[in-house]
Amino acid sequence: MLEKKNWAISWKVCKGSLAKWKTDPRIWCVLALVILFEWVRLEPIHKVCEIMELGVSCWYFPFLMESGIHQLFYFLGILILFCNAPFIDNQQMFVILRAGRQNWFRGKMMYIVLSAVFYFGVMYVCSIIGLLPNVGFSMEWETVLEALSMGSKLNETTGAHVISRFIIMHMSPLQATLRAYIIGVLTAVLLGFLIFYLNLFGNNGLGIGVALFMILWSMFIEGFPHEVYYGMLYISPISWTDISIFLKDVGGVPFWYALLFLCVANSVLAVLIMRKAKSYNMEVMEEM
Repeated sequence: MLEKKNWAISWKVCKGSLAKWKTDPRIWCVLALVILFEWVRLEPIHKVCEIMELGVSCWYFPFLMESGIHQLFYFLGILILFCNAPFIDNQQMFVILRAGRQNWFRGKMMYIVLSAVFYFGVMYVCSIIGLLPNVGFSMEWETVLEALSMGSKLNETTGAHVISRFIIMHMSPLQATLRAYIIGVLTAVLLGFLIFYLNLFGNNGLGIGVALFMILWSMFIEGFPHEVYYGMLYISPISWTDISIFLKDVGGVPFWYALLFLCVANSVLAVLIMRKAKSYNMEVMEEM
């Protein structure tokens, strides 16, 4: 009964953090970045639709992070969203006194998880809205996306990104979308928990620096020879948001490995955060 009450208190702490989104300029900045990135990615698709005189299906979301530079752009929003973890402001000390230290820390981790779910949900919705009025709803990839995966003159003429043929051939749209969403959310939670934990040591720059390194690492290893690159993929979680990696014929990372790695890593970080909460110096928190 007590544990249930504690989770209820943690949920109130989480809701309190979510309620601040209305007046938090960082949230509006992140939303503007997502809309801008989506517009840049999707604008050439409209030209393709005009040339082919066809609509595009609503399944472009799995192709949004098919290179390191695109991963950098989208995860920049995640860094802005979580850069000030553990999200201290002038009111939080009173919240901690009322909720209890353990419940407060748990609530903030719940906030990170829900923020990641919301962030990639916004990405998915924008990937559909950004294709209006040329978007159609179907359970198939349809002609336009299949054409974009061919790497033909159509891509060169319109400037549209060549999307993964691996995904088109070996995954259904729903399967690809679910995998991209799940891996994206778990990866964002990993970065959020990592920033949270490292910032508890009194240096807000440490967490964001390590998270940024992880994102840049995914771009850096793309320049390695193939045999080295495929080995490095196993220690590059950001790279897994390009779900075509799970289908590479030579040395691709298995989906189960990525899923297990992220779940275990997030669980370990959650335990470390809660352990740190027991001995955390509240004076350091006030200074932050």
